[in-house]
Amino acid sequence: MMGRTDDVVNTLGNCGRKIGVWLAVSALILSLSGCAKQRAELSIKKAKANIEQAREWKADTFDESKGALKAAEDALKAAEQSLAGGQASAALASAGDAVKQSKQAIDSARTRYADRIREEARKAVQVARINDGDKENPELFKKAEASLQVAEEKYNKQKYEDCITASKQTIDAVDQLLAHLKNTAVNKLDELKGLVKELEKQEAEKYQPQAIVKAKENVENIEKKINVDRDYKQAIILAGSAITAAQDGIVETKKSKANLEMRNIESKIAEARADEAAIYTPDRLAAAETAYQELMANYLNNQFDTVLNLVPQLKQQVEELVTVTRIEATKDKIATVEKSIKTLKDEDVQVHLPGRVEVMEKLLEEARSYFNNNDFDTAKEKASEGLIENDRIIVAFDNLTQKTIEDAEFAVGTARQTLEKVESFFVTKPLPNVADQRIEVRRQAETTNLNAQRDSANRLLRDAKEDRSRRQFKNAIGRARQAQQIADAVTNRTFRIVAEHALLAIQDEVSELERQGARQYASRPLSQVQALVEETQRLLNEDKNRQAAEVTAKARAYVESVKQLLAQRAIEEKKRTEELLRRIEGTAPAPGIITVKHESPGGGSGNNKEAMAEMAADELHPTPLVVAQAPAGAAIGTRPEPVASDAGRNVEPATGSGPFEVGTPAASQVGGDSPDALSSENSAEAIRQRVESMLADEQRLFDIRKYQPNAIRQAREKLQESANALVAQEYLKALQAAEEAQRILLKAEQNAARAATKENLDAAADKINLAEAAGAIMFAPAQLTEAIRLYHQAEKLLARGEYLKARDVSAQALTAAEDARLYNVNKARDLASLSTRYGGWKASHPYLVEAEQKAAVAEELLDNPQTAAEGQELAKEAVKMAQMALDHARDYTFQERLDNIYRALNQALRAGANYFNVEEVKRLIAEINAARSEYCTRNFDAVEMRLKDIEAGLARVIETTPLVLEQNLKDNTARLNALIEAGAEDYMAQEVDDVKTLMNRSVVDFRKRDYASSYTNLKEAIALTNRIEERLQEQVYFDSVTELFAQLDKAFHDFEGVISYNPTFLKKLVTTPHGRPAAINLTAGRATPNDFKDTVKDIYLRAIHLKPPKTQQATHEQIVLAIKYAYTAAENFQKLYLLDQVSNQDAYEIIDTAYEQIRKARELRAEVQLKLIDPQARTKVVRAEKIVNF
Repeated sequence: MMGRTDDVVNTLGNCGRKIGVWLAVSALILSLSGCAKQRAELSIKKAKANIEQAREWKADTFDESKGALKAAEDALKAAEQSLAGGQASAALASAGDAVKQSKQAIDSARTRYADRIREEARKAVQVARINDGDKENPELFKKAEASLQVAEEKYNKQKYEDCITASKQTIDAVDQLLAHLKNTAVNKLDELKGLVKELEKQEAEKYQPQAIVKAKENVENIEKKINVDRDYKQAIILAGSAITAAQDGIVETKKSKANLEMRNIESKIAEARADEAAIYTPDRLAAAETAYQELMANYLNNQFDTVLNLVPQLKQQVEELVTVTRIEATKDKIATVEKSIKTLKDEDVQVHLPGRVEVMEKLLEEARSYFNNNDFDTAKEKASEGLIENDRIIVAFDNLTQKTIEDAEFAVGTARQTLEKVESFFVTKPLPNVADQRIEVRRQAETTNLNAQRDSANRLLRDAKEDRSRRQFKNAIGRARQAQQIADAVTNRTFRIVAEHALLAIQDEVSELERQGARQYASRPLSQVQALVEETQRLLNEDKNRQAAEVTAKARAYVESVKQLLAQRAIEEKKRTEELLRRIEGTAPAPGIITVKHESPGGGSGNNKEAMAEMAADELHPTPLVVAQAPAGAAIGTRPEPVASDAGRNVEPATGSGPFEVGTPAASQVGGDSPDALSSENSAEAIRQRVESMLADEQRLFDIRKYQPNAIRQAREKLQESANALVAQEYLKALQAAEEAQRILLKAEQNAARAATKENLDAAADKINLAEAAGAIMFAPAQLTEAIRLYHQAEKLLARGEYLKARDVSAQALTAAEDARLYNVNKARDLASLSTRYGGWKASHPYLVEAEQKAAVAEELLDNPQTAAEGQELAKEAVKMAQMALDHARDYTFQERLDNIYRALNQALRAGANYFNVEEVKRLIAEINAARSEYCTRNFDAVEMRLKDIEAGLARVIETTPLVLEQNLKDNTARLNALIEAGAEDYMAQEVDDVKTLMNRSVVDFRKRDYASSYTNLKEAIALTNRIEERLQEQVYFDSVTELFAQLDKAFHDFEGVISYNPTFLKKLVTTPHGRPAAINLTAGRATPNDFKDTVKDIYLRAIHLKPPKTQQATHEQIVLAIKYAYTAAENFQKLYLLDQVSNQDAYEIIDTAYEQIRKARELRAEVQLKLIDPQARTKVVRAEKIVNF
């Protein structure tokens, strides 16, 4: 039991102790909780004080303190929120953080604020000095300076709070010092603002906009002086001047207003006088003018208020004057219109100009209606329109009369000219062989009648002109139209007479041409003439006389073309035949002069019958011409390579190894170009083509002259017949005779070709036999085989009658046979000739002599069949000797050329080529080595071409090496002189002198043969010249930019009257009471917005086309951007004219954008000038002498 009691006691004791501990802890917590709230409140209060201090020191404006201040404010806000929510601990923590951050903000801002407030104190003292503070209140000024001195000392000792306090004392002292001046300036400003309101009341914006604009601008400037610059004395001075200017502006505004009212009254009086008030209302006009004179006297005495008070009364009086005058004038004009309408109707204007009088009547009715409704202005206007319409009708009627008379004059003149021309035609050129004499008698009678009608038309026309001069238009028109009808009838009948008689003449001429055979050569033109004759007859039956005369003229032209065609064909064929005969005979045409006796039918002398007869007679006696003729065998021995003209055909092979036997040509066959074939090619075109072909081949003409002299004589006789026919104007006979002469010559050509072929074949057979006897089949098988093949081919052509081809092939066969016979002889001579070209007489003359001797003997032996074989062997030996001579000559020539090349190369190197022509020298040395390695006797020709190139290259190197230096010096000198003339010495004088020195050294070193030094100096001179040129280009560019900027500044200055304002001022100008913006027309300054835009646009275009140096690309972009800003601003200023078409917001945006772009343009232009242009300022130096041209 006792043990259980102890346990209970222990348990109760433990519980008691626990409760006590809990109670103690609870009490402690409650105590701490109340203490935390008080501490939090104290911290919050401390943080607020710190924050307030930080704000006073502008901590929120400094980068070093603004973050801490913001953090302190956030922590303070959190602490207040926590405290309000009963969270004292959280509030305490946040408040502590706020205190910490605020202290940090104060510490960070202290130095910066001390700097700022000290600077403000300095400015305050400076302001005091500007305003003569030492004279206004010397004690306060000294106090301010002393405080500033203390602030400076405290700042230097890093006692920033004391510095702040002293600086504030300085500022307060200055404010107290300048308070009187500031109040005076403010009072002056208020007075000026009152005058601005008076200007607005007097409508200065309308009458003197410049005055009110200037006054407002002065207000802004004075406010700036007071509030920004704090230059109160200057503000007082400016205000005084501005007040005087504003007062003057008020006076000028009243004067302008009075002047405008006076001008309005004067214009009304002038309007009344224009309405003829002196006639209709003279008393009212005199009274108004007297009142106006009295008002003008007051105006001249500067009594503008009196003028403005009396103006309304005089204005009403003048208005009444104008109204009464218009009423009386309108009555008079309406009466005038009525009278004019009656006059026009009497002249039947409604007949000639329908609808015109009705217009006047309508206007008259409208004028009466408006007048009855008291709308006198409109009535007068309608009456005036009626009178104007009357004048128009009279002018139109007169023009109609004039046109009718002119038409009649033209018709009468046409009739007169036509009739006179026809009469002269029949008098000077009567129609021959008139078939019916009664036609001529009728023509004369009709001509007399037509003359009488023409005289009648002239009389009517004269009367019509007189009527028009008396303004009797109706009678004038009637007589003119009657005269025109009579004249047209005369003209029509005259054309009928012409057509009838021309038709008879054309029919006679066509019959004559048909008789002469013109239908064969001009069938189509003659058919056309016949169709036109029938067309003329049809038109005459239909009384279309003018058209009939035109068709007869066309028919005559066709007749003349037929004559021209026949004459031309005859002359052409005769000339072609004469040319052929002249070429065959070897003579030249005799010069002659063609005399034109009268106009030929076709318009040219070739169609003149008399001239053609004389030409034909002259051509019958040609002047002989001596011609050196080649012998008959001239074509033999020329030794061309034999080429078969008919190689594609199958020919008979050679006759084996035996001797060549000449066969007898077969009988001629019909076909090809044989004489019998001419009958199938008798057309004129075929003959012409064959004659042209013959004229192009001298050999064919030579054969005719040699083998067919009789044919030439016969052709000449036929040509004489053609000439006689031309004289007799028998064109067809002349044409046929000329063609017959051509046929005779063509047949003679065939016969001559056949004879030449036979002669060539005989000679070729002899040569072929000699070649075979000499063994040519072994040495020249191709030539011999070709000769035999061509011989057989020529025989076949001869047998087929193709004589021209046979002649050509036989000549080739003869040449091939000769080549086969003398093959080795010719080869030896060719080799010897080639050796001589390479200097064979100097290198191997014994071989050459022996080769020539053996070749000559061999040629003689080969002419005889008995010694032909021996001659061939001797010719072979001649070939060997000639080849040996050629090889020796080539070796000698190659070595000699190579030695000369090496000597030339050494000469070039000594002349400095290895410095100034390095690449060329390297190439030539490589070419020499290649030529030496490639040379052998057999490829001498290929190596010789390379040697020629090497020699030419060396000669060029030797010649041009000094020229390279000279040319480089000349080029660089020219560049340097150009740079000096452009002013390079003003910027790089030392470099210019260095270039001259280097070039002079280069010349001296070259003359001393120190080529390395000469080359180095020249290279450095060129490089330095390049640098000078680049620098000068930059300076030229900067000069151009400076000029552009000067022009841009001038444009800004000329437009200063606009851009000197601020956007707010322009916005006030464009703002209207009804809400829509107003367009404004700014004329301030020396340039309008349009002028400003045009000027800046021109500058911008020049800037973008200015090419900068490579080193100034970025600068140029900035310059273009600055000018582009100005150009865009100018475009926006130009839109001020159109602001009434946009909304208020858009208008304000346009104005703001324009001023912002102007600001950017000026800032960027100043930045470019300061950073890029000004550093290029240069110093002028003494100009050096020009370098001497080398």
